Amino acid sequence: MISWLRDLNRRRRLGRRSRLLARAVRGGEHVLGRAKVAGRRVAVVGPADTVTEEARSVDLAGYDVIVRMNRSLTLQGAALNTLGGRTDMLFHNFKQEGVRSASPLDPAALRRHGVGTVVFPHASDRSFSSAFFDQARRLKDEAGVETQVVDPALYGALTSKLEGRVPTTGATAVAAIAALDPAELCVIGFTFFQTGYSAAYNPQIATGDAARDWAAQEGLHDPAREARVIRRRLEEAEARGVALRLGAGVSAALGRAD
Repeated sequence: MISWLRDLNRRRRLGRRSRLLARAVRGGEHVLGRAKVAGRRVAVVGPADTVTEEARSVDLAGYDVIVRMNRSLTLQGAALNTLGGRTDMLFHNFKQEGVRSASPLDPAALRRHGVGTVVFPHASDRSFSSAFFDQARRLKDEAGVETQVVDPALYGALTSKLEGRVPTTGATAVAAIAALDPAELCVIGFTFFQTGYSAAYNPQIATGDAARDWAAQEGLHDPAREARVIRRRLEEAEARGVALRLGAGVSAALGRAD
């Protein structure tokens, strides 16, 4: 009886979340679409410890759209001269407390860094909740920021390729932007947990071993498989005519994704 009730409650929760996700998708207002990306020069800046060196050879200010994720507003503040002071789009998992916090979505910080859009990366029945709409209202009222979610079809395809594992925020950001056909896509600061994080992003995770342990906690992510999936998504984008520019650390990490 207890297991039956648990299963019933789980199905009800999933049903509610499915309806909420459908509500977000309906009409397209809250779905990240081509209008923000297609035909534009876009840079996706990750948090790996290679990011500062990679950024030295890239004119980030020259890109039409700069995309960062989670704690990256803190990272750019600590290395402002190299990483630039603009974030047009922030992918954020909405975890704002606890040891795995992605940092608070502070309206003052969002305004200071010029964030126009916050994107929730986890477009699945398991992860979506009414918190999305709460955040959307708050961020619009307090920071003038638009809140969107990635296309559920794209997210579902990523999850399928990862055999049920949860895509990281960074992987979802790269895949989502690549799918929207920018004219050019620059990707720096991603090593798929083969190195540590930038000290300005997460000083507690300074080595590849620590990063892999962090990613493997709770069995949510599969870094090696994720690298293979992202490499394939980038190859597909390039075949469609997207000009790719990858940082040295990104290229090295993807080259080892066999």
